[in-house]
Amino acid sequence: NLNEVNEVKRVVALLEKEFNEKRIEKALEDLSSFEKEKKEVNGINTIITTIENYEIPVLKTIADNLTNNLNGLVALINIVDDKINIILKSSNEKGDCSKILKEVLPLCNG
Repeated sequence: NLNEVNEVKRVVALLEKEFNEKRIEKALEDLSSFEKEKKEVNGINTIITTIENYEIPVLKTIADNLTNNLNGLVALINIVDDKINIILKSSNEKGDCSKILKEVLPLCNG
């Protein structure tokens, strides 16, 4: 019946929301794996790393948290199937994300 279908949809939506929240929490618990990639490039602290199968909201949250502690540039290159997502975030005026993207995107067929 229609009420049962709607209830199942509601429960599925709640479970998906909870799953995504837990996934973000888990990713934020261990930022040290990302922080190990920290290097200085042209006087800017950077974290550049390649990861796989992260969802965009999780990547954005990770980038936000890393830049809060870095005063520099974070570049997360995420591979999902045959697609590449690039999240760039800078907390330093020297790290121009738009300039970097203009140089990187042609290399990724983007």
